[in-house]
Amino acid sequence: MLSRVPLRVMLASLRSGRPTSRSIATATQATNKFTEGVSRIARCWRKSLIRNFPAEDFNQFLSYEGAQRRNLGSYVTKTKEVTNQVKTTPDQYEVDPELVSRYVVRPARPEDCGEIMRLIVGLAEWEDTADQVEITEEDLRRDGFGEESFYQCILLEACQDDDVSSIIGYVMFTRSYCAWKGRSVLWEDIFIRDDFREKGLGSVLFHEASRIAYLGGCKYITGYVDFENEPAREWYKKCGYENITEKHGYNLIAMTRKSLHNYVAKHRPIEKLVKRGVFVESTV
Repeated sequence: MLSRVPLRVMLASLRSGRPTSRSIATATQATNKFTEGVSRIARCWRKSLIRNFPAEDFNQFLSYEGAQRRNLGSYVTKTKEVTNQVKTTPDQYEVDPELVSRYVVRPARPEDCGEIMRLIVGLAEWEDTADQVEITEEDLRRDGFGEESFYQCILLEACQDDDVSSIIGYVMFTRSYCAWKGRSVLWEDIFIRDDFREKGLGSVLFHEASRIAYLGGCKYITGYVDFENEPAREWYKKCGYENITEKHGYNLIAMTRKSLHNYVAKHRPIEKLVKRGVFVESTV
């Protein structure tokens, strides 16, 4: 039934007479929105199943074509191997994971922004959210190494004895200020390439970033973790993190893109107060 929605839009536009460029454009736009919506629903559904069911059970379920048709719909006829990670591109680096002799944790430099960008995209692909990455390499270079740095980045580099090395992980964080605690840090991302996981390297990278923040006078470190990622939640708990949502009932909220633009451009709180006889002057 849903597949007929764009067709109905087209037919409705045709009933009024000869098709016009406007009616065709309207039908095309409706079709594109429908396709995009179905694609997003499918991605969210798949991501939820991968998180909540063991891969072997999920594969066994999908291997039976009759059950597949009954539970997923008659249009689904082919199975696809499901893994614990949603990957769309292979990892690429110069080093051979088997020949790595040492690892180096170091601050990022402006010339590393290309590699940082690839790691950011790699993390987004792993989370199946690559379509949400809007930042560019130039943004990273400007915002992290200019006169006013908005973020800090620590890199993990794998090295061979023949001076060949590759950047295989990163942690990104920003400095902030807590009205109750003082200097604080908000960590944004931590990511290690597939071939170098389960070696304890993520713990080293995260500890070094935390140490830098602490030695810089920070008394408070915050971050966010996927609520459904139970292993990650337990790992952070062992490190000493508390779940602020559970303890204090705080909820993380955000405003971005169109909502932020509309709020800044269209809201006039000072004018509203002036109309009520409350005079406010801003020198910001």
